Amino acid sequence: MANAPRPHISHALQHLRAGVYGAAGVLMVTLLIQLLCWTVIHFGATETQTLEPAAGAGQTAVVQAPTRADKDAAAESAVTQTAEPDPALAVADNAPSINEVPTGVGLVMHRLADTSQIIGIVASVALLVLMMQGVAVAGGGGVPGVEMVVTASTWALVLFALALPWSGVLPEVTFSGVLRSGQAMSDGARQYAAKDLSAAGYFGVRVLLPFLMMGGAFACALRFRAGVKRGIIVTHASMLDEQLEAELRKRKVGEGMTPRSVGALNSAIGEAPATPPPPPPMAAPATVPNPATSPMSTNYGPGQAKRPI
Repeated sequence: MANAPRPHISHALQHLRAGVYGAAGVLMVTLLIQLLCWTVIHFGATETQTLEPAAGAGQTAVVQAPTRADKDAAAESAVTQTAEPDPALAVADNAPSINEVPTGVGLVMHRLADTSQIIGIVASVALLVLMMQGVAVAGGGGVPGVEMVVTASTWALVLFALALPWSGVLPEVTFSGVLRSGQAMSDGARQYAAKDLSAAGYFGVRVLLPFLMMGGAFACALRFRAGVKRGIIVTHASMLDEQLEAELRKRKVGEGMTPRSVGALNSAIGEAPATPPPPPPMAAPATVPNPATSPMSTNYGPGQAKRPI
């Protein structure tokens, strides 16, 4: 058969399928962690704390006697017109204060966001590479369903494009990716508080796109599994049962779903259902010969002669 699965292709597809499952699962977990970190950073009030002097502590001032140079400078500044302040040196309203330092929870969230960003980007790259390998193996082996693998690889490319921090690779690109660092999350929260970012764009990138990416990673794994299923050789009875059930659901034929046909199918694969043993045959009742009708009877009626034996 031209499309029969071959052992070496089957083993390769099994390894690729396991890798796709792992990469998609890791990417989904990292997206969940990113959502958690962003929620704490954006809505939590424990990210930073303001340092204040201890109660009752006096301020220490250092007094130094003015020198001659100081006196000359003061006299010169008295006759010099005061210059206008430079707008470039002005401090932005949303800039963090010098006395604001991150708390323990803030440090944990920042480090967790940084770690999840790196792992998520690596997982998206691995998912794309494994998908491309699956396309090459399934297409070269003539596996039926390779078009599903191609579709899954296309969506994996989209996930990779959304996860990559393009602003760090190409400074002119304004999109910085869905996976963000902790500092980028804090800066985005401050910009949103200062009305520098729109609510639709801010919450769309931070909330909507992570959920869409999780659904896309899950759909890619299912699509890849469906595409390589016919190229994997069945080696376990459970795998055979799954294929038989899927075939019966796919056909939806009345005769194919009757218990009689299912029993015949199980008998064909050597898994006939256990049936109770038939009851033992009952013994036939003993018959008593009738003397009047028996051929060996010696009773003769009137007018009958005895025939010799």
